[in-house]
Amino acid sequence: MKRYAFYGMIGILMMLFLAFTIFAKDNNKSISIKLSKTTVSKDMAVGLLDMGKLIHGVLNDGRMSTWDYADIPCVSYKGHTYIPDLSMMIGVREDPAWTPYTTDISGNAKLKGPSVSATFAGGDWGPKAGAYGELHSGELTYGDVLSTATTLAEFPLMATSTFPLSWPRNADGNPFWPGMWATDPITGKVAIDSVPATEFDFNNPTRPWKLCPTSDDTVLVGKFFSDKEIFFSMTDYDANNLGYPYAESDGDSSQGYKLGIQLDITGLSYGRSYAEDVIFFPMQIINNSPYDYHGVYVGFYNDSDIPTNPHDNLDWMAFLDREYDAVKDTTYQYNMAYIYDYRYGSGNFPASYYKAFPAIKLLETPLAPRDIDFEGDGIIDRYQGEQLGITDWHWFDWTYRPGQVNTTRSELITYKVLSGDNTDILPEEDDAYFWPAPDGTLNPHFDSVEGFQDKYPGGLDCVFIMSSGPFDLLAGDTTTFSFALVVGDDINDVKFNARSAQFMYELNYQGADPPPTPNVWAVPGDGKVTLYWDDAAEGAVDLMTAYHDFEGYKIYRTTAPPSDNEWGDKIFDGMGVEVGFVPIAQFDLNNTITGLDGQYPYLNLGSNNGIVHMYVDSNLVNGQTYWYSVTAYDRGVSDDPTLNPDGWASLNSLETAKGNNPNAAPNLVEVVPGKAPSNFI
Repeated sequence: MKRYAFYGMIGILMMLFLAFTIFAKDNNKSISIKLSKTTVSKDMAVGLLDMGKLIHGVLNDGRMSTWDYADIPCVSYKGHTYIPDLSMMIGVREDPAWTPYTTDISGNAKLKGPSVSATFAGGDWGPKAGAYGELHSGELTYGDVLSTATTLAEFPLMATSTFPLSWPRNADGNPFWPGMWATDPITGKVAIDSVPATEFDFNNPTRPWKLCPTSDDTVLVGKFFSDKEIFFSMTDYDANNLGYPYAESDGDSSQGYKLGIQLDITGLSYGRSYAEDVIFFPMQIINNSPYDYHGVYVGFYNDSDIPTNPHDNLDWMAFLDREYDAVKDTTYQYNMAYIYDYRYGSGNFPASYYKAFPAIKLLETPLAPRDIDFEGDGIIDRYQGEQLGITDWHWFDWTYRPGQVNTTRSELITYKVLSGDNTDILPEEDDAYFWPAPDGTLNPHFDSVEGFQDKYPGGLDCVFIMSSGPFDLLAGDTTTFSFALVVGDDINDVKFNARSAQFMYELNYQGADPPPTPNVWAVPGDGKVTLYWDDAAEGAVDLMTAYHDFEGYKIYRTTAPPSDNEWGDKIFDGMGVEVGFVPIAQFDLNNTITGLDGQYPYLNLGSNNGIVHMYVDSNLVNGQTYWYSVTAYDRGVSDDPTLNPDGWASLNSLETAKGNNPNAAPNLVEVVPGKAPSNFI
């Protein structure tokens, strides 16, 4: 940790306070979610994605978001958390070709029925066997990289791009990246550089690499997609510490069984202004069973609370498949669902953090195996070979989540909710999971948003299941699924961020990028702090345009924990949405670029005052903890042909992230000014 102080107690107390406030939760609800947690494998690991405003932690056991541990941020945005429970779900229908038998109360054999691997009602997922050593090294722990105290200090850190010590090691003892390599957004091919083996640092690699298959003298070096990445793998079939397959460890042999599914998942976090409110999770769904599955669904159980703490259980929820924009004459494909505070629109919020919109957006889904008419009206809704997108969305009260209405039918009703099948269900299940419009019209695949608001005008403790299917997954086959966590300050902001996420997905999770992050050091003094930084950003070449576009540096200061995102006087756009902060200092190249950004006139490109690598901040309070961030920014893409000879579309200036964690962000420092001791040498 980059820590500079004569007096450290104040900083420690503030960080401990942060640990108990940012990730606070309603423990009663958490305990009731998991009455008996299955003993999990030694291969457990924790991942932390914290490069942008959106901060998120994940475990490799199916809990894509969880408040089971206060130390793991669950979709934390501006100091508050919003999704305490997000569970991956994979379900298959009943079929004699793969469904095992059980016995009924008379002792007669019967098929177990459909099965859904999920974690919201049990521990159906767990770490892939051998993950410790094969997918992460175990040499770096969650406690090593977290800036606060944690009860998970000894949990291994997932393979994390910014920490090569977390990567597994090959037979020669060298760290290697186990996840995906970035592909060129133009050609679609893996972006690779060739480096002589004599010039490559095998002990401390900073990028994905492998030896050239035709020459041991050459190293092939790849690139990462984002500013920080994690990689992990989980299955529903490996054994926990008690020797039971994850999906068969609940003690109920009458329903549910392992499907033989493996999920290889990458998490992508960005510190760039256009992607700091988004985290991506592309994954591979692998069928390691001997069965050719049909009627497969993939989806999520999502329990969002706006906010998690304090939570008043007064939320609404909705889905958005697509929407026509009359102004731009364009139809946007959103494929997302979200939960939000019921007071939205009235403006009568208890506090500003009740306004946030956390959403789950589908980016890539399996393909339709045939032409599908979901509504039975003779109109094809998905053509063969077309991405399925979001095909089902159902809401319910948390108290009546699947498995609570009738525990003997939990697998059956969960699959029916995933697949939008309301046939042959109990009246109480119909009342809990399939909701008509106010006029009584029922779409078994999509519950009525208006019906929900009509029934609960004052909000509810909202939960929903969203899914995509049906698709085929044959033995040994792999299919791709990708989603994004997206947060916005209001509905228009979350839509904008969702469109940005879609654009980045279409560019292979990339886009125009800001300059590299500078490395910053701080020296405390009597009532002052001196900052130093390197010139790593100044040779920047934009990934998309290939322009040398570095323009300058901005310096920010705060006395609040960095994750609160309070860096001084705020900058708002014409709609009143916060878009940045006024820096305490700014230095830029002496060139023709100056003043407000022509594409985004809320950002200042500088005054041609020249580049420096040192700044002294004076008139500070001794003993007070300060955080400083030095960011680099580019000139953007303008209409000026001398600056944009290739005719790229205009784009506003991009700036590196300010950072949330001094352990992870090289441009973020924590410092306490003070007088040197009288005996200081």
